[in-house]
Amino acid sequence: MGVLAPALAQQSWTGSLGTNWFAPGNWTSAVPTTADAVTIGGTPPADPVISGGSANASTVTVTGGRTLGVSGGGSLALSSTTTIGSGSGSGSVTVSGTGTSWASTSSIDIGFGGAGSLTVRDGARLTTFEGSVTLGAQGLLTITGPGTTVDIGTRTVTMPAGWGDAAGWLQPNEGTLVISNGAGVIADATYIGGAGATWANATVTGRGTTLQNALNVYVGGNGNGNVGFGRLTIADGAVVTAYTGAVGTDTGSFGEMVITGEGSRYESLRRTGFNGNFRVGFNGDGQLAVRNGGHLGAANIIDIATNSGSRGVLAIGGASGEAAQAPGTISAANGIFFGAGNATLLFNHTGTAYAFDQRIFGSGGQIRHQAGTTIYSGDGGSYNGAINVTGGRLIVNSTLGAAGSTVTVGNGGTLGGSGTVANLAVQAGGTVSPGNSPGTLTVTGNYTQATGAILVAEVVPGVTADRLVVNGTATIQPGAILQLVRAGGGAVSLDTVYTVLSATGGVTGTYVVTGDPELSTFYQLYATYGANGVTLVPAQSRGFGAAAGTRNQQAVADAMQALPASSALRTTIAAQQSDAAARVAYDSLSGEIHAAIRGAMLEETRFTRQAALDRVRVSLGGIGGGGTETVAGNAPGLTFWSQGYGAWGRSAGDGNAATLSHDSGGLVVGADMPAFDGWRIGLLAGYGDAGFESGARAAKGSAETTTIGLYGGRQWGPLGLRLGATQGWSEVSTRRSPAFAGFADGLTGRTNAQTTQVFGEMGWRIDLGAGAIEPFAGLARADVREDGFTERGGTAALTAARGNAGVNYGTLGLRAATGTQLGETTLGLAGMLGWRHAWGDVTPTADVRLAGSGPFTVAGTPIAKDAAVAEASVSAALNSALALGVTFNGQFADGAQSLGARANLTLRF
Repeated sequence: MGVLAPALAQQSWTGSLGTNWFAPGNWTSAVPTTADAVTIGGTPPADPVISGGSANASTVTVTGGRTLGVSGGGSLALSSTTTIGSGSGSGSVTVSGTGTSWASTSSIDIGFGGAGSLTVRDGARLTTFEGSVTLGAQGLLTITGPGTTVDIGTRTVTMPAGWGDAAGWLQPNEGTLVISNGAGVIADATYIGGAGATWANATVTGRGTTLQNALNVYVGGNGNGNVGFGRLTIADGAVVTAYTGAVGTDTGSFGEMVITGEGSRYESLRRTGFNGNFRVGFNGDGQLAVRNGGHLGAANIIDIATNSGSRGVLAIGGASGEAAQAPGTISAANGIFFGAGNATLLFNHTGTAYAFDQRIFGSGGQIRHQAGTTIYSGDGGSYNGAINVTGGRLIVNSTLGAAGSTVTVGNGGTLGGSGTVANLAVQAGGTVSPGNSPGTLTVTGNYTQATGAILVAEVVPGVTADRLVVNGTATIQPGAILQLVRAGGGAVSLDTVYTVLSATGGVTGTYVVTGDPELSTFYQLYATYGANGVTLVPAQSRGFGAAAGTRNQQAVADAMQALPASSALRTTIAAQQSDAAARVAYDSLSGEIHAAIRGAMLEETRFTRQAALDRVRVSLGGIGGGGTETVAGNAPGLTFWSQGYGAWGRSAGDGNAATLSHDSGGLVVGADMPAFDGWRIGLLAGYGDAGFESGARAAKGSAETTTIGLYGGRQWGPLGLRLGATQGWSEVSTRRSPAFAGFADGLTGRTNAQTTQVFGEMGWRIDLGAGAIEPFAGLARADVREDGFTERGGTAALTAARGNAGVNYGTLGLRAATGTQLGETTLGLAGMLGWRHAWGDVTPTADVRLAGSGPFTVAGTPIAKDAAVAEASVSAALNSALALGVTFNGQFADGAQSLGARANLTLRF
């Protein structure tokens, strides 16, 4: 015959004397002991508080809107069940403060029937020996604060070997569980939404917050066939661990889990009897999202939709139906397995280069890429389900998909990488972009590209291009697009072709080519089709001359066009990326400095011409020129004279040829004497050194010239006539440094030239008291003849043909002079202002050619047709035999000018 346990004594709280649990007057008969069942309800004037002492009871029920507080190092020990909120009444318990504890040998039920709340906080401790902490639909369990600990099922000192050995469960079957701010919870197992008609919500949040389970964490169902609905959020650095886990555990159950925030993580660990799996949709419906730096880990595998009839979605970033979010990470030691149910691995993130290297295997289900850029480098060769790229970029750099798998790229999605997929179908608006700038993507099965679908091929000119290699058939439907993208520079070569699609089983259809087929401003790629491939063939799309903007550029362009295709120089021109770059190249190669120097040498003849005319005019009693009439006026004997000169200036370009700057210096010496009837004749010799530079063409040159000449003149009263002729021999040298995109050279040239001129001038002297003026008119003809030559240097070296040029100069002007006597010295001041007009070969040219090209003509910097000329001089006749003079002169035209000075010395014997 059995022995009945004695009935528990009933103690109810009255609160007659205040809040002190230990005051006998606050209870119906006495302070409770371990043999008492305690009820805290009704309408007492005060609620009980256990502070600083040790309280005991068998059971405690808190209802009727009452509260129980344990604080200040106090403790409550219970030998049986605790009920917080029951029937239609609510109740709450708060355990707070370091050293404060609640120890129960049995279960704690919260929020069944009435609203119930249990809060453990601020370093307090709650333990159960066995049984569970269970929440009903109106239950709230809050565990918060650093040092706060809850240990459910302390009977198992060591980890239970299995569920049969377990002692305590954390079971928010419904209601709300919050673990936060560094609190720590230990349980044999946790069931969130394990069984119940309404949703259970659990949040584990905050750095240092932990939930450790000796067995499992199940969200949505409890593994015993019960239907439940649960959500678990792990956030802001919190950590949850177990040895197996699942969301959507039982048939008919729904489980949701979110791991979010840096440092937040869930780990399924491994130990004896537990291999560390995690299941998303075990038998029910499960969804898990890992985002914003959160982490999901499994010591073995992660199952998605494990059993038939289940549904599982494992999302990286936003969950199904949500907007994309920053990704989290996943690590499963043996990979992600697609089970027998409806499984989805979802990429819905905002990452721009998210690396994913997990093994993927199993049959059925789908991998759906919805947003972000994912770079896959794992082993996916055993996965035999669908792969749908509906958005973002999926970059496959390994193998993804077994023989029966198909990658379908939808509108807005992109597949790329240098790996391997099985079958590939690209729908309208979808894109396949092989390689990693550039590279090859392999399809082991068949390839279909629909109308409006895009194949992107990045091309490195002269090197390589992206390629799609298909081991089966390739079908290009009408309106499918081949989009070409330029990926870096390179030499244009007619011999380089690029295969962008090859198919062992054959290619059918043609492309609409878009994008950037241009290799350069002159060449582009054209698609050609063979039985087993599509290739890009470069061909010239426009002539070199189409980019020319000037006559010189056109001449060079035509010469380049005529060069053989094998010419390195032609290839460099062909590779120019814009018309502007081509024009720079043409100007750099033109050699216009050779033509410009011919014009400049014609201009240089004025120095000896002016020296001779100055001497004749002064020797016959004329005015100006830096000499004096005192020494030279019809001197009966032989007179020697010399004139040094220097000048510097620039001649403006005309839009064809560039501006030319110049500087000159030299010396002319001569001797003359009376001859015939009133004439005076003489001989002269000179040496000049001139330098020329065209900065815009990176070219310069020089001419060293030796000159001899004959001059003479006569004065008939106020009328004066001056005549002369010279012959010059020059050594001309040039240096050019043509440089443009993809090319640079250094070139030198040397040749000989001759200059010939004849000239004359008439003036009419009018005396005006202490001074005089002289209107005058001058005419000159100058010719230059230059020998042919070939530059030394590289491929841009030119051969110039023998050439010549001739220019006529006409000058009208007025001179004025005055003088004064200072003892034996006569001082003179003079000036001149005039207009000079040039005609003839005012735009000099040179006929040149490149090695392998025909001749072409380039024009140099033109000689100004009209210019103002001016002089100002001062002279001093020291005595009847010796005179000195200095003249400053200038020549001014539109965009051009030349400034100079002359110094004269005259000595009569």
